Amino acid sequence: MLRIGRFDQHSGEHLTAEETPSEYLMRLFDLPYEKARKQLGTFGLASHAHTIRMKDLSGGQKARVALAELCLNAPDVLILVRNKL
Repeated sequence: MLRIGRFDQHSGEHLTAEETPSEYLMRLFDLPYEKARKQLGTFGLASHAHTIRMKDLSGGQKARVALAELCLNAPDVLILVRNKL
């Protein structure tokens, strides 16, 4: 079965407001704390932001969390959507 992942500028809007990025990935993927933080760092989320609640992150930081989540889902194909201005 082919798994397709999609990412656009609104991909971070679904993130749980009260969780931190680390807690979010740990819950979704049953990851140890260190592996969740490593995944976030891989996508350029600064280490201090790993422990800030999602509601307090910038839009760009949320997008990095969403991209880390998307890649942990291991899609076969990744579609990056460019939204019109």
